[in-house]
Amino acid sequence: MNENQLGVILESILDKVNGIAEGQQILAEGQGRLEKKVDRLETKVENLEIKMDVLDKKVDNLETDVKVLKNDVKIIKSYMVAFDDGINDHERRIRTLEKAVQV
Repeated sequence: MNENQLGVILESILDKVNGIAEGQQILAEGQGRLEKKVDRLETKVENLEIKMDVLDKKVDNLETDVKVLKNDVKIIKSYMVAFDDGINDHERRIRTLEKAVQV
């Protein structure tokens, strides 16, 4: 093998090593960008978890409020039934009196 052939082989090897180094640099840059994106996603997930905890508490409060409201509605309904019964009784008594007066 002569010097020219050896030089060509060395140049080819150097080109391949440079290509590998450039590829490695591109991969490293891509990995860096990917790590930044993953960090941002982790932050967003943590924020979402915090917001979910707040929403869970609000839903629990709403459920409690709805239970209280249902109980209040039951009480109001019972008063309305009693009120209606009283009105109906008064109407019945008035009709009876009116009939008695007309006779």
